[in-house]
Amino acid sequence: MGLYDCRCMITGVSLKGADAVLVPLQRRCGVYSPIALAIKGNYNRLGSIDGTEEDANSRLVLEFFQAELQTGSFEVEEEYLSACGYYPISTIETLLQAFERNINDNPRAAVLSGLPIIFALISRTRLSDFDRSR
Repeated sequence: MGLYDCRCMITGVSLKGADAVLVPLQRRCGVYSPIALAIKGNYNRLGSIDGTEEDANSRLVLEFFQAELQTGSFEVEEEYLSACGYYPISTIETLLQAFERNINDNPRAAVLSGLPIIFALISRTRLSDFDRSR
């Protein structure tokens, strides 16, 4: 693992130092579809977000995956994620980092119903913010 910059999946702008949203996705029948509402935070240069906004959505997403972990519908590679510092999954940020591992290192680190969870990162910077920087 190292620091690197990602780009917004819509605009292509760098997310370095940016507020961003993370949209959890799964691929079914060749199509990537959202599996939860976007989670707000700041791009952390590790491929995910941190500084997440504690709101009803982020709490529900965390509670859902924790419950599915208990039922076995959501499976994680505990030893692998523990070595990365992302297990046990006790915060929304550790959950999102587990999803990041699916994209960049281990496609089976965190799977729901047998399918890996990935995500799109989207900048929250408004056009008016670009105008002010000129």
